[in-house]
Amino acid sequence: MEKINFTEEAKNSLDKSIVKNSQNEVEYLPDGTLLSQVDIAKKYPRNLMKCLSNAMLIFEVDPSFAEICKYKKPQGKDKSGNQLYVEGASVHLARLIAQIYGNLRVDARIVYETEKKVVSEAIAWDLETNTAIRQEMHRSVFSVKNNYRFSDDMVITTSLAANAIALRNAVFSIIPRFFVDRMLQKAEEVLKSDLQDAKKFASRKLEMFNFFNKQGIEPQQIFAHIGVANENQLTSDNLILLVQIAQSIKDGDAKAKDIFKPITDQKTND
Repeated sequence: MEKINFTEEAKNSLDKSIVKNSQNEVEYLPDGTLLSQVDIAKKYPRNLMKCLSNAMLIFEVDPSFAEICKYKKPQGKDKSGNQLYVEGASVHLARLIAQIYGNLRVDARIVYETEKKVVSEAIAWDLETNTAIRQEMHRSVFSVKNNYRFSDDMVITTSLAANAIALRNAVFSIIPRFFVDRMLQKAEEVLKSDLQDAKKFASRKLEMFNFFNKQGIEPQQIFAHIGVANENQLTSDNLILLVQIAQSIKDGDAKAKDIFKPITDQKTND
């Protein structure tokens, strides 16, 4: 993570963007130059609580947004053998907050590519405080096991995932933590409330099984991972966990085959 000061760059970018009106007063051309955007941000500062309130409205307009706010992926086990998870706010939440937060510039791009990896760089710049964060994300485009570079389509897909993750990390390095925590808390409340309905629970469960089936994962692998004997033992908390794991796969943070052990391996370990 790198903090950047854009003041000089902003001033330099303004050189060809100045005109004088009939009163010989300096005005900026409406070309979106960096320094003019800083001036606008200073003139119209954000109301943080209003931004949060506006962001919360998404759950009333589209309750299903709660499903894609958070990702969760397994990362080893503790000394007692309990599964540990890495979790966090998703890129979808980052994009929503960036849009509503105001006076915030965000950008992500692939800065270079080699035979074996692509490197994305994302920048989030708070125009009001002149604080910017740059984040890099490295993603492999080479299969070591099979000794070949991914196809062009897969390289593009991997590049998009790298951009998304870098952007997410940059945005959440700028946005106050309480803002993100409140959004995640509300998302979980909406999800739990939604799954209290038996029909919605059954529908969401079917969606999850269908999703993981397309990833080559069998129901027994799912049951073994979350510690239940069959689908009748699934609880709303189990289903929320599966939704968040699915999100980590969709966002490119994890791969299904790395999360769910094959049935044969499970039997061997037993």
